[in-house]
Amino acid sequence: MKYSLLYDTLLINPFGLYLYKLITSRCTIVDIKHLQYFIEVSNFNSFSRAADNLFITQPTISKMIKNLEIELGIELFERSRKKLTLTDAGKIILEQAKLIDKAFKNLETELDNLTGLKKAIFGLACHQYLMRIFS
Repeated sequence: MKYSLLYDTLLINPFGLYLYKLITSRCTIVDIKHLQYFIEVSNFNSFSRAADNLFITQPTISKMIKNLEIELGIELFERSRKKLTLTDAGKIILEQAKLIDKAFKNLETELDNLTGLKKAIFGLACHQYLMRIFS
């Protein structure tokens, strides 16, 4: 069974580490970093400026984007000497990548809030316990 690119589904696993993208009858695993780098390149329309912004080298980000294109089986950018533009598929992936990145950041925030709440409750419990002992 084949699915068109427009109807492909992107899901985040419970640990938020990887994305699963259904392209055909097989699952492709895409690392969140690949999508974040893709977003940066599309924001800057430049591999070099995106790399500078991310504090990585230009060859590194170029390789990451190329690996993402290979993994997805599509070209994300039309490359010329003067211009870097998103393909139609790249535009669709960019929309979804932004949603996934936002969801991933929300997940990180929620987990931080949860661990922070647990630490606060533990600290309050310790404080109350010590107050009972030394009162």
